[in-house]
Amino acid sequence: MVTTRADVHYVVTEWGIADLFGRPIAERIQRLLGRRPPRPP
Repeated sequence: MVTTRADVHYVVTEWGIADLFGRPIAERIQRLLGRRPPRPP
């Protein structure tokens, strides 16, 4: 099975949902990084 980045609409994790559909690559990166877990102190 192959899924291209153009086919990805949402990425769902326990930290949130990132809507990636139709976004440029730079914005996709920022949206994905915004859903990462907090860094430990």
